[in-house]
Amino acid sequence: MSYAQKTVVNNEEEIVLTVTGMRCIGCEFGIEKELKKLNGVVSVKADSSKNTVTVRFKKDLIKLDTIVDKINELGYSAEKPTK
Repeated sequence: MSYAQKTVVNNEEEIVLTVTGMRCIGCEFGIEKELKKLNGVVSVKADSSKNTVTVRFKKDLIKLDTIVDKINELGYSAEKPTK
């Protein structure tokens, strides 16, 4: 699995996850809508053509594992990045 990670200001982190199973704009919208409901998620951008979901989140409010688990609960396949 490939991913890029960068630390942002105010204890925020942005990560690009590889997510398989998205096929259309509806899939993108569903992931974005559900992740934005999570406390600590600042922004989400899903791209089905690239199989990526970019998430900016506050590390003190939500764990990356929670975000990955939510994507998987929605029926897509996201893996936890290796360190």
